[in-house]
Amino acid sequence: MKKTKNNNSTIKVSIKYGLVLIICFLVAASIVISIVAIFNFLGQDYVKDNYFIFLIICIVAAIIVGWGLSIIVSKYFMRTEIYLSKILNQIAKGDYTTKIPEEYSDKYFKKVIQDFNKMVDTLNSTALLQSDFANNFSHEFKTPIASIKGYAELLRDNYNLSESDKRRYLNIIIAESERLTNLASSTMLISRLDTLKEFDNIVPVKINQQIEECVILLDKMFESKNINVDVDVKPFTINTNADMLKEVWINLITNAIKYNKNNGDIIIKSHEEDNNYIVEFIDNGIGMKEETLAHIFDKYYQGDTSHYKKGSGLGLPIAKKIIELSGGTITVTSKENEGSIFKISFPKKK
Repeated sequence: MKKTKNNNSTIKVSIKYGLVLIICFLVAASIVISIVAIFNFLGQDYVKDNYFIFLIICIVAAIIVGWGLSIIVSKYFMRTEIYLSKILNQIAKGDYTTKIPEEYSDKYFKKVIQDFNKMVDTLNSTALLQSDFANNFSHEFKTPIASIKGYAELLRDNYNLSESDKRRYLNIIIAESERLTNLASSTMLISRLDTLKEFDNIVPVKINQQIEECVILLDKMFESKNINVDVDVKPFTINTNADMLKEVWINLITNAIKYNKNNGDIIIKSHEEDNNYIVEFIDNGIGMKEETLAHIFDKYYQGDTSHYKKGSGLGLPIAKKIIELSGGTITVTSKENEGSIFKISFPKKK
């Protein structure tokens, strides 16, 4: 179907150029005819006596008219290409923020402009990723690297370590390596999400079914802390990227388990409120301090990690961005030692 549309656009552009050439020819011919009429008015004898002058004037007039019209037509039809050349020069110098407004081009070049702007967004995403690596990521990267290096040196230099100590050190090295991998993947994902205006591969997603699947998927985590989970989510469907939205539910459920107490409770329920569909994730875990609550969606921010293994600090910022790209909002309320409530809202479309 797209191929047919592209072919139609090419045909329309060719017809447009052909009509312009015909108009240029008619204009030039009109000028020549006008010159002939002038010479006829002066008399045929005058034409015969000045035949070569007449011929030269006609040729020169046709050349001047054709040249002038070609310049005007070229500037009109090449305006998008000229502007595109300027933008490419800016991109070559490292400026990935300038894009071509879609209304600048006519409908035949609209698809080209859209693809070009997508390319600029991708380049800008790469630039943001480099910036993150140079600032936040490089700082976060040092801690696990130092830990891996330290325990590796202990294994290398201490020949009298017990088997239990060796296993413990190796487990720490493996855990820190996994943390580095997750940190790199999360940084790349949040950088890409920051440049998106909408998702690709949008499909209808049944929220209730997807949440139930995620609860089943994390069953072993519930069992590890003997946590009781109660799911009461009413059927509701939104159009978004299914894989991305699934990451949100996994993140919220994992956090509810991670920061909960042994034998704790987690409730996942939904209701309608002011023409919105609301999903709530409620736990009775350790909760959050006001300071932590104020920065919970900041990149790389981590609250009190004295009792829990550190993460990447990107899980909730990623979840928030995915929900926003899906047309929803997320808020959180929490009290220390009482638990947290994450509230996700999606507007009900008529």
